[in-house]
Amino acid sequence: MPTSTDVASLKINQLTSAQYNAAVQGGVIGEYELSLLTDATTTLFQSASCTLSSSSWSSGTQTVNVSGVTASNFIIVSPAPSSIDDYTAADIRCTSQGSGTLTFTCVTTPSTDIVVNVAILG
Repeated sequence: MPTSTDVASLKINQLTSAQYNAAVQGGVIGEYELSLLTDATTTLFQSASCTLSSSSWSSGTQTVNVSGVTASNFIIVSPAPSSIDDYTAADIRCTSQGSGTLTFTCVTTPSTDIVVNVAILG
């Protein structure tokens, strides 16, 4: 049986691929539900973090190594809670990804190290 957790108004279901397909065909998956597919042989989600060193910016860019990132997988980046203010003030964005790397661009060079959380999907 799938498990569900209500988070505010978002319901997250953990389903196998077969359960997901059956639920979609049966009309069970609604537009406000997010399904996380699990497969015992494939990792569908990884988390990582990286540190943008204040001394490693060059012309407003910095490339860091992040294990698990490829040029084509889907990533989500977000500053760690302790780095939100500095990340926002510097107007940092992830602008490129490659095999094991992410490149960040800033408008203003931060004076502190910035910790970034990375969700790697696929």
